[in-house]
Amino acid sequence: MIPSEAIDIWLLYNEPKGNCYEASVYMNLAFPELKMVRGHYGGRRHWWNVTPHGVIVDATRSQFDFTAEYVAYCGAQVYGKCCECGGHVYVPGGHFCCEACEDTYLAMLTGGVSSMAKSTYFIDIFGTVLEHHGHNKPDAKHKATPGTVKKLDQLSAEGHKIVLMTDHPESDRTWIVRALHNAKIRYDQLMMDAGKHRHIIDDESPSVHHINRDQGLG
Repeated sequence: MIPSEAIDIWLLYNEPKGNCYEASVYMNLAFPELKMVRGHYGGRRHWWNVTPHGVIVDATRSQFDFTAEYVAYCGAQVYGKCCECGGHVYVPGGHFCCEACEDTYLAMLTGGVSSMAKSTYFIDIFGTVLEHHGHNKPDAKHKATPGTVKKLDQLSAEGHKIVLMTDHPESDRTWIVRALHNAKIRYDQLMMDAGKHRHIIDDESPSVHHINRDQGLG
């Protein structure tokens, strides 16, 4: 797939106006060699991508009915949004803008669960705790499945450990963490690149529960 094809796919599910940052993240995930750039287009705040050779790739260019110059912001490089407050993150691969936000977010997720958990629940993400979308990309508006938030809060309060799993690659961690946070999903550990088929080998009989897609944990 080439960038122009990826843009066409993104525009099938999204409006270009007001979504330049989300589109830029999507393009960066699909093509890691692209650099995210923020700045102005025709005096309007805007996000786009640039190839290693300096060619501009703008997934939401169609929102503008005029031609102007791309002017990049020359300040500190922004690498994403804070999972707690939504502020800018200036550290490559970082999820939080500061230690205070990280502490607040982790406290919300763990709820003070003891390291001596009663049981460990390994739970799939898409279709189980978050609604499944055909493409499951950062632009999708993922909501918690029915009864899931309440159930996970209950398990955490009872002292159980919650490990969420997905077959998505490590490069998708940032937007998946944000999606879980927005849906108020409580968990202790996030396992990326877990494969589509999971096997538990134990000297005691583990409990296995199968539910229908998007049924929820309620």
